Amino acid sequence: MALSLHGGLLHTQLWGYKNIRDEVLRVSMTRRIASLVSAFVAGHGTCIGDFDYLTCVPSERRVAPASIVSLVPPLADRYRQVLGASPGAACSSSSDGRTRGARTVDPGRFTVEDSVRGARILLFDDTFTSGASAFAAAAALRQAGAAEVRALVIGRHVRPDRPDSRALVERLVGRSWTLLGCARCAA
Repeated sequence: MALSLHGGLLHTQLWGYKNIRDEVLRVSMTRRIASLVSAFVAGHGTCIGDFDYLTCVPSERRVAPASIVSLVPPLADRYRQVLGASPGAACSSSSDGRTRGARTVDPGRFTVEDSVRGARILLFDDTFTSGASAFAAAAALRQAGAAEVRALVIGRHVRPDRPDSRALVERLVGRSWTLLGCARCAA
């Protein structure tokens, strides 16, 4: 959906809705993000495409994106959590850029806890850093028989000071983000 610059507003909201201890503030951040997702889904349903149900990418501790999905009626109506984190499986990295495990695409990091055979699944995640979690989750769903897996991610996390992000940030300098466009429709 959007670029999430390290330390910027979206990055702060995406980190805070999962980690802030103050419940009132955490709920407020979750609602703000859900409002953004609602507006995006309303304007880009065609870009997202048709799907049978949505599932979230879990971390080893929880399924944080589910709290956002529950506040977005078109997504909440088709939410079905079929992915779990495999016990002891390495995760990729945190949204603050600290690596907490390998950044490899390992479908074994996830368990598919219900039948997905022939299903068209929308995979929902809050943050895309290296892509290892989203790609591994998609691979696990495909291995379990999903006919199609698409991803909808709120923030593409980048750190402008890192060489692997610098080119992307430079390409986007001077362009402002708008709900009118997305990566699929390129509006």
